[in-house]
This record gives sequence, structure tokens and C-alpha cells, in this order.
Amino acid sequence: MNSLDLKKVFIVTAVLVFFLVIVHSWDDHVLYNPSYFTDLLTLIASENFLEHGFTTLKFLPVFDPQIDPGNIAFYTHYPPLSVIFNALLMKTGISSLPLLRLFPILAGALFLLFWIRTVRLLVDETAAYISGLFIVTSSLFTKWLPSLFCYSYDYLLVSIGVYAFLRACRSTDVPAQKRYLALCWVSTWIQSLMSFEFILFLQTFYFGYALLYRPKLPRSFLFALPTAPLAGFALHLFQNFLVLGPAAVTDLASAFMARTQGMQAESSFGMLRYAELLGLRILRWYGLLPVALISWLVVHFLTEKTETTSTLRGHLRVLLLFFVCGAAWFIIFMEHSFVHFHELRQWLFFYALGASLFLKDILSRLSRLESPLKKSLIAVALIILFADHGARFGYGFFNEPRTLHGLVAFREIKETTSPRSRVFTNYAYETHCAYYSDRNCHPVRDISSLKEAEPRGEDLFLFAAEDRGAFLLKHVPLLGYLSKWTLHRSYVQADYSRNNQDDRFLKDPLFQHLAKTYPFKVSNGFYIFYLVDHG
Repeated sequence: MNSLDLKKVFIVTAVLVFFLVIVHSWDDHVLYNPSYFTDLLTLIASENFLEHGFTTLKFLPVFDPQIDPGNIAFYTHYPPLSVIFNALLMKTGISSLPLLRLFPILAGALFLLFWIRTVRLLVDETAAYISGLFIVTSSLFTKWLPSLFCYSYDYLLVSIGVYAFLRACRSTDVPAQKRYLALCWVSTWIQSLMSFEFILFLQTFYFGYALLYRPKLPRSFLFALPTAPLAGFALHLFQNFLVLGPAAVTDLASAFMARTQGMQAESSFGMLRYAELLGLRILRWYGLLPVALISWLVVHFLTEKTETTSTLRGHLRVLLLFFVCGAAWFIIFMEHSFVHFHELRQWLFFYALGASLFLKDILSRLSRLESPLKKSLIAVALIILFADHGARFGYGFFNEPRTLHGLVAFREIKETTSPRSRVFTNYAYETHCAYYSDRNCHPVRDISSLKEAEPRGEDLFLFAAEDRGAFLLKHVPLLGYLSKWTLHRSYVQADYSRNNQDDRFLKDPLFQHLAKTYPFKVSNGFYIFYLVDHG
């Protein structure tokens, strides 16, 4: 198949996938998908911006639906640009959730265009479209594609930065180099305002590529690139200073320590389990292909010596650079990576480029083989690998429940309680409760944590019955969610729900305590306990 045919296959596949993503995400409710948590927080913070004003909130998100003007809980540990952008869209009158999702989907489409141009520069047009096909059919890409948070925008900005940097390296015209490096700087700066995660990725790529290939770039241009994320970080620190004063520095320092060393404080977790969990997550989201890809790389670097592979060897160097770029965050911010499995997205570039090089090389070898048996075995292995890839893509669309549990209960809370009422809940997805009840929600897993919360008379408790609190455990595959620590935010809830199916939750001490103490009503599988009689 030539590059023109591949281009047609890519276009048709991309159109079908994007259509499927739009249809699948065309719902007025935030359902149970991997990005539900950040989507709900983005919507809550966006509505707060519209109600209270951007300047009043210092352009920092507040994730409480009800804000106490005297005690505003600003979120200061993450760049807020994706939330600000979503709020600006809502300010223009775009309030429909499906319409809001079109913007990150558009960003994902533009990312694909820039990535294909990037691979075309690095390898050739055939590899570019094969790589694009792997991305557009990757569950890790499509599952987060319609998210309102930073994920799609990150992909776009990273691809622009990498592409502009490579064009600057390949150009011999100094004015053209300056234009590309300016674009590279601006995209890197904007990306640093979207998220912290890809700052290390981009800087590792810029300096790693410069060391590997020695492009004719003025050193002043190269060393100007790190000033982009520094400028973004300085702006974010200034925002934090407006609300925290001098404590802004210690606030970010403590957040840094928690995301790098926090795991060491957990005696029940360690490096072996971290490695096991990482391996399970890679298998869950990328399938068996990374195993084949790494094996292929090892064989190449250990055995291939001929001149015919010199071009491929050059490509493999930049492939390994992408691997190192993706690994940088996992090495330094281990605790954050442990909690947030979506950080595997940083290896999407390595995966897509590696898959295209792998497939080209294997097909080339296959055409030169004379043994029918060897040809058949390789063909079967390829079919298994790509069937596995396709299965994970299909699973990403069809495994999720399409019913939002608790919506009736959440709306009842909103209609029958005061905005000052707080909701304490054992529900693993308390963010849904917060957004749809428009009340500040706090997770509570046992009697002691309930007492520590010091509930007031106007507060209430929402008890998730019938295993509603962790129903997703029924739908996950073996690989990826094999271990209980995968659901980091719900360790207790995960075990609790497994042990309390078939109405055994009625024997739970927390439930018994609430049932004896407070009046309650049942709403769609949820028990609502009022700390005072609202009837």
C-alpha cells in the first residue's frame, strides 16, 4: 500500500472515529468516563467564574459549588488555562455540554495534523499516516478526546512545539529559524499554562534532540526555550501570591513534595507495586503492542549491524528520545503518576511513532522471507497484536454505563435543602453529587471520619447503597484494574463495596449508626439522611 492509499485510509478512519466520539459524547450529563472527575470540576469552576467574576477569583479555579466569600477555597496547585478557556466559552453563550466538547475534539483533530507533519519530517509520509492511524484508534487518545480539561489541548500544543522545533532545526534560513523558534516558544509557554505534565517532556525533547543531532541552531535560541515554562510558572505563582501572599511559595513547594515523595509515606505501597501497577496500566491502555515494540527495539540494537539498517537506526534514536521524554514525569513525579493513570498519555508519541516504524520494518522483512511457515507465523502474530489494539479501542466506547446513577437523589437534595447545606457521602463519585446537587460534598467512609467532619444541623449524609458507589468495578477488564490500589481515591470504598453487595451494606456500622440517629428516605438506590427533620 502506497502513501496515497494510506492517506485515504487514515482520512476515512479519522472521520469515522471522530464522528463516533462526537455521537458517544453527545449527552447533557457527565457520565462515568475516565475524565468525569476533571470535567465536573471544570464545569463547577467555570460556573463560579461566571457567577463571581474572573478578577474576583484571581483567575484561579474554585471547585466548591457554593462559595463562602470569607473563606474561598482556591485551587492553587495546577495551571488554570483550560478551565478559564471553558469559562470564556460559556460566557459567550455556549452552555450546552455537547457543544463545549466540540472544542477539545477540534484540538485533537489539529493535533493529528501537526503530528503527521512531524513524523513526515522525522521519517516519511508512509510512517506518518501509519502513526496517525495508531493514534486515532488508540483508546488512550479517544477516551480523553472530548474532555473539557487540558488533555486534548496538551496534545495539540506539544505537537506544535515539537513540529516548530524540528522545522527550525532543519531550516538553513535564519529568519525562518527565528519564526519557528518563536512559535515553539509561544506554544511551550501556553502549554505550561494548561498543565505541568508536559513541561518536562518538551524540555527533554528540545535538549535531547539537540544533543543527538547537533542541529545548527544559535545557542541563544536553544537556551531561550526553558524561559517559556518559567514564564508560565511565574505567572501562576503570581496568581497564587494574590490569594496566599508569601505563603504561595511554600504552598507550591508542599504540592511538589507531595507529588514526588508522597508515595514514600504509604507503607502499604512501594516500588515493586508501583512497577506492577504501571505495567498493568500499560497493558490496559496500550495492549500487547508495547511488549512487541520493546522486544523489537532490543533485538535491533543487539543484533543489527548492516548498512541497510543505518536509516532505521537513526529513526530509532529519536524514538528512544520520545520514550525518555514520556518517562521523565514517571521518574520524578512518581506519586502523581501512581495516582493518575492518564499520565500514560505522555507515551502516546513514543507508541505511535514506534508502532509505525515497527510495522514498516516487519512488513519489509515479511516480504523478503521465503519460508511460508515463517510468513504465516509472523502474519498471525501481527493479526493478534492489531486485534488486541482494536479490541481496546472498541472497549473504550462500549464498556461504560450510559445511566447516571444518583441523578434523582442529587436533584432532590438541590430542591429540598439550603445552599449552605453540605453533603457528606460514602459515594465514590462524590464530584457528580457536588455538581448535580449544587452543594459542597465531602467524602466520608466510616463513623470516625463523619464525626471529624463536624456536620451541622442543616447538613445531610448520602449513603450509596446496592454497590452503587463502585459499580464500575463490575465493568472493568482483568488487565489494568486487577489490583485494589488502582482506585486510589476510593481504597476503602473499593473494598467496602465488594464486601457489601446483595444488601449487606445494611450491616455496615456507618449505615447502622446513621439509621438509628437520623431520619432518612430512599431515592433510586441512595439513602439520604437528614441531620434535621426536613419533612
